Amino acid sequence: MKLLAIDTAGSASSVAIWRDGAVLTRAGAAGQHHSEHMLALIEAIMGESGLTLTDLDAVACGRGPGAFTGVRLAVCLAQGLAYAADLPVIPVSNLEATAERAWGLEAAPPRVLVCQDARMHEVYYAAYERSGSEIAAAGPEAVGRPESVTLPAAWDDAGTAWGVGTGFDAYPMLTQRLQGRLGHLLSLESRAEDVARVAARLGLVHAVSAEQAAPIYLRDDVVAAPRRSPER
Repeated sequence: MKLLAIDTAGSASSVAIWRDGAVLTRAGAAGQHHSEHMLALIEAIMGESGLTLTDLDAVACGRGPGAFTGVRLAVCLAQGLAYAADLPVIPVSNLEATAERAWGLEAAPPRVLVCQDARMHEVYYAAYERSGSEIAAAGPEAVGRPESVTLPAAWDDAGTAWGVGTGFDAYPMLTQRLQGRLGHLLSLESRAEDVARVAARLGLVHAVSAEQAAPIYLRDDVVAAPRRSPER
């Protein structure tokens, strides 16, 4: 499978080419979340790979949750490129991609709790389990205050899971509540290569048309239109 992956949900932007298990990556500086910068990264990595868009099987993107403008940018870029080359899009959870990044580290356990800083005194979080090549969510993606985060009931054995994500540094309360039940804490964010690995594992069966690709924000009030005060 040949994929172009795009991720701008976190602090830095990145793109990757996945070609039958081999990964080529390029990353931008933190905070450079704009279309001109991303298009330049994409053009550079496509040239380096020797591939054209029509050589690809799909475009993958981090669909959130994450920074509002970053998530929207990744999805819009994926849609535009997919439309141009008549390709499907594989949307990938940025929380699952962060878990994928953790599993690439030495001695990573099968269980990972991802908690990313969502600002506004909240975190995006989800739990994942790996068994061989199979990955499963141990609960739904959610957004909430740090004190609302809990481990799955089946994870009762202390120290059998890692906590990963920027939420642990951002909210000491989260660390204090869960540190005794988590074997290790790491501040990680997903990158395009992680998105590519998840997308390759999901396969084209999870692809959607460009028009069906959509960002996932979890927090409804971020995108909701402001309500007008009733007229008197």
